[in-house]
Amino acid sequence: MGASRIVNELKQHAVGQTLIEEASAQLRETELARAQGVWRKKFGHIPETPAERAKQARFLAARGFSGATIGKILKGMDEDWAEGGQ
Repeated sequence: MGASRIVNELKQHAVGQTLIEEASAQLRETELARAQGVWRKKFGHIPETPAERAKQARFLAARGFSGATIGKILKGMDEDWAEGGQ
């Protein structure tokens, strides 16, 4: 799950604000890696059509990943990711 979804879950369970802020900071540091794992498991390829791109973006957004993270994944993570980096 993405950082925003996890933070919302913590708020619903009456977790203290200090703990929520700490968890949020830690989650945002690892969000891209978590999103990549979820995306690879479900799709594993860069979208070729606008409809496919929208489907993949909705999937990631529904799991609470940020728009910036989704954009990076759907753009192919530049050459570094295509070469197996990160």
